[in-house]
Amino acid sequence: MEGLPSRLSNRAFAAELVGDLRVDAVRAEPPAIEATFYQYAPGTETPTFTRHMVLAGHEVYIDALVVTFERKFVEAGDGLRGKAWAK
Repeated sequence: MEGLPSRLSNRAFAAELVGDLRVDAVRAEPPAIEATFYQYAPGTETPTFTRHMVLAGHEVYIDALVVTFERKFVEAGDGLRGKAWAK
């Protein structure tokens, strides 16, 4: 994992799935982006999944959803089990 900035490789705090996308190269013609995706084991800096890819075009869009639950409510039980969050 040499070359990753330290702010991206510090995963010791992570309790959820965490991933990084490193841009390895950008080509002008034909337009393409070479990138490597890393997924880490929860709470570690150990990659569990790595994939190198070449993406056609000039840009990459990454979307993520983070849902955080207060620990005290999780430990108390799942009071909303079976109920919708949104209507």
